[in-house]
Amino acid sequence: MPETGLQGDNGDIRCNLIVHGQVKAPHFLSHAWYQHCAYVNGQTGTTVIDVSDSAHPVVTATLTTTGMQSNWETMKVNENSGLLAGYQSNGPVLDVYDVKKDCTHPELQKSFELGGSGHAGQFSTDGTIYYASSLYSGELFAVDLADPRAPRVITKEFGGKSAHDLFIGKNGERGYFAYSDLLGGIGIGMVAILDTSAVQARASGAAGRVIHEWSWPDGNISQYPIAISYRGKDHLLISDELGSGNCNDPEKPPYGYARIFDISDEKKPTLVSKIKTEAVGPCKGTPVGDGFFGVGTHYCNVDRLVDPRLLACGFWAGGVRVFDIRNPWRPVELAYFDTAQASVPGLVRIKPEERELWVATLPETFYVLRFADGVLDPILQDQAR
Repeated sequence: MPETGLQGDNGDIRCNLIVHGQVKAPHFLSHAWYQHCAYVNGQTGTTVIDVSDSAHPVVTATLTTTGMQSNWETMKVNENSGLLAGYQSNGPVLDVYDVKKDCTHPELQKSFELGGSGHAGQFSTDGTIYYASSLYSGELFAVDLADPRAPRVITKEFGGKSAHDLFIGKNGERGYFAYSDLLGGIGIGMVAILDTSAVQARASGAAGRVIHEWSWPDGNISQYPIAISYRGKDHLLISDELGSGNCNDPEKPPYGYARIFDISDEKKPTLVSKIKTEAVGPCKGTPVGDGFFGVGTHYCNVDRLVDPRLLACGFWAGGVRVFDIRNPWRPVELAYFDTAQASVPGLVRIKPEERELWVATLPETFYVLRFADGVLDPILQDQAR
């Protein structure tokens, strides 16, 4: 079902992806997973899905504690600790579940009155610290979950800013914070690298120290950074939720997209590539997905952090698109899937060996998409190019 208009426009289209399995699951913004289970957050609860038979996913539970109702972009799982966390959207409650014992029936460890109001969150590498961002109150909490039944705040000191979203890498010693500049104006993308080693060590007076912050003019409300590496060199992938909104200026496109930076020198990041479609901009017409978020990206994800091969980006009104990023300088579109009635605001799980994607679409469908025969074979056989 090929595209007939602008690349990246909205519609019933697909290429190299087929529906392998699906189940109803009300969705808002957060999608997470652990082993053979998926967690899809909606306005009134989080749907737990057993995907052990990927052709026939089955709903096994619905989590309706406060932090597992509308939790914005906060819901994450850590593979190391087996913890699932959700921070109440525009409210103070952080819920922590154990999913390691039985991922199909998460066990509540604690509903914790954290303060602030949830917007985004992320675990440390080892899964013992959860970073909770309260964007609108300007706060960011590092919560110690070494004992998930007794959470405690380590620090709220992170250079005076909260994060729109964030990623923690380097064994917990680096934080990558995306900033939105909601109060400062429109038309700028921003991210910062922070030293979080003192937080990871639970040191007395621990705080996150800003190493470097930089911005770009052709983005707005930067969304989700991911620290990756190519051949031992550190890179950062980051998406923007919005464009800078000026169709008359090719440097200020109307919708957001992803880009990759080389951050091997943390104080002098260099742009490697921009990953965008024709419909994102600069304007070449009026996309069907025209509107506030339009056909821009929201979350992007990779198949692995070291020498990543595949990138899957969810679009507000453009479905999911997959790119070959073995060469970060030359991303190549590989596949896409969209339905005119749905958007893909949450993270997409990439399972390359199974040739599958797990995708939660707004308003209410969880899909297992399978790559067409042979599409991934040359990529998985050729580790890098």
